[in-house]
Amino acid sequence: MKTIQERLPNMFNILQLARQHVYDSKSLICSDTTEEHLTIRRSKFLMRTQVSLYILAIIETSKIFGRDGDYYNLHKVINIVKHGYQSVKTKISKEQIADFENQINSEKVKKSISKLHELRDEHYAHSDKTPQNDVHGVGLYYDELLEIIELAEKICCTLSEKLYDEQRITEIFDRNGVKSLVKKLTEYNRLKSQEIINRTK
Repeated sequence: MKTIQERLPNMFNILQLARQHVYDSKSLICSDTTEEHLTIRRSKFLMRTQVSLYILAIIETSKIFGRDGDYYNLHKVINIVKHGYQSVKTKISKEQIADFENQINSEKVKKSISKLHELRDEHYAHSDKTPQNDVHGVGLYYDELLEIIELAEKICCTLSEKLYDEQRITEIFDRNGVKSLVKKLTEYNRLKSQEIINRTK
């Protein structure tokens, strides 16, 4: 089981990075005020940043829900645990492993993973394929992406605790950094506009 113990820390890092990218990208879409929304829409840099963060979130999450050959593929990790069952049977039950598989193989999760693969393979990680749909047509939204990230985190936490008695401390994510930046830019734009108005009086 050494290979699982070696993989789990990196899988946690990948998932935490993906989650932060989702939060930051979403913050550039879901602004608090109309004025802040205009600040974002008028900045090509912020618009590019929002798209880039979403793409990074897709690519990072794909490392966990990728193809069978991918090193950090969660399904592969579960299979290693499953087939090494005799050596860990006192630590994790067959029922628990089956529950992991059922959650990953649920229709809702499979649909999200299919969208994830389509975005990665046809839009973001390869240029040799003709996309069947445009990005918006695929329709993998932030909340749906967060759901599969959280599912993977939950499974990895259980594996870490049951197999190695290692409890993961939940990462404190920065949900306000981007919002704070946008607020400051909006205030700066407001002051500059007022300064221009005052000069024309």
